[in-house]
Amino acid sequence: RKGNARASDSYAGGASSDGGMIASLRAAGRRYLGTRAGAASAWATPSGGNASLLSTDTDGGIRVEERRKGNAREVVLVTKCGLRFLDSGGLGACPAGEGGGGGISEKLDRAGWRARTRDALAETFLPASYPASVREGYIDYVKWQATAVTASSAATVLSSSFLLYAVGLGAGSVPVAGAMNWVMKDGLGSLGTLVFTKAVAHGFDRHSKAWHILSSGLLDLALAMEVATFSSPAHFLALGAAANAVKGVSFVAGSATRAAFHATFARSDNMADVTAKAASQGVLFHLAGSTLGMGACAAIGQSTPLALAALLGLSSVHLLATWRATLCVPATLSRERVDLLLSSHPGEVPTPLQVARREIIPELPPLKRRGGSGASLVEGLLSLPPAKANEIARIFRSESHMAFVSRGEVLLALHERCDPESALKGYVHAHLLACQVKQGRGTVDDSAILQEAARAVPGLASRLERAGWDLNRVAAEPDIPRARW
Repeated sequence: RKGNARASDSYAGGASSDGGMIASLRAAGRRYLGTRAGAASAWATPSGGNASLLSTDTDGGIRVEERRKGNAREVVLVTKCGLRFLDSGGLGACPAGEGGGGGISEKLDRAGWRARTRDALAETFLPASYPASVREGYIDYVKWQATAVTASSAATVLSSSFLLYAVGLGAGSVPVAGAMNWVMKDGLGSLGTLVFTKAVAHGFDRHSKAWHILSSGLLDLALAMEVATFSSPAHFLALGAAANAVKGVSFVAGSATRAAFHATFARSDNMADVTAKAASQGVLFHLAGSTLGMGACAAIGQSTPLALAALLGLSSVHLLATWRATLCVPATLSRERVDLLLSSHPGEVPTPLQVARREIIPELPPLKRRGGSGASLVEGLLSLPPAKANEIARIFRSESHMAFVSRGEVLLALHERCDPESALKGYVHAHLLACQVKQGRGTVDDSAILQEAARAVPGLASRLERAGWDLNRVAAEPDIPRARW
């Protein structure tokens, strides 16, 4: 075991053909450590810290060894191919000459209710084979998410209660007009969500951290508007519909960015498992927040000033915890980060989590869409002399990216079927061109720069992999043109 992960869990997650070997190994452990099969498999009396051979399976090539040093004891199961399974501590010692008393599995079952409870909680709230199945920073992210979700759930309960007060629940029963206003504010708010999302919600992959923080701020704003409806019942429909629209945009941005975070944390193609466990965690955090919110409602009553003060405190905690959670999400490769790594770290590069924690303030998403088509690529080519444009077309004819200098600026375009590896090559190429422009060189040998980029990519990719970067996840850049040639 290492934390909640067991060696057998990681190994059994491989090819299906390994399952039989794992089953036979477990059976061997129970057979040799839990029974007596004659003198050959009897428990041996170890001496000092040397290993004692407990038994050997001549058919399957599995042997079981015991090592002791003082009161410490560990059991090693060694397979024919050399794979070793280590189980140490908490197993107890079996007296010499006695084979009974239960095998490894039975002794683990007697380890105590605390270990079983810990394992059950891990299976419910953590991805399988944690921590090996997720990337660095996951557990810190979950802790801050717990604080953020609990605070936002408490604030949501508080705002919902004031919405009900505004439609007349506090006076006895909800009038028909109040019920109609409730339905209309939901409908109008949904329409507003569609319009606002189309106009603003873009670049979730590239600016996932900024959008995640903005989604939390929008949710807090919507909750404040809902509380304000109680002080101005005449404007219930307008305030309620506007709050619902803002809340809808918050939910869209929040769910999209959380999906991006889950994809970043998934280490072994287990995004579905990470997402499922996030849902389980959310249920627990929402229950805690709802309980806190009900207590706040009982203490505040129908006082709008007190409600707004409580909402301000909960929103502050919500935003702070959300921001801290984004610092725990490992960074993904993008054009700007490739520029930074090539400029500031010519040797070994920092890990994705180190880069993420240095980005205290995430880059804000653009308010308008930029790029996304080949229009700027065509404009850049038309600005070049015909001979230069023809040379560019010839050089990049078989490439998945195109980078050249136009009007003193570096223009980068990716083929519509460009893969992450080719995108990384394009980012390196654009960086080298930018260095040429900064040095004030009037003419650029595009063919030589392309060859230099091709030579630099393997070394950079090797350094990135050693530092833990996922080269299969290169952030989509909405402002980089996509084209077909």
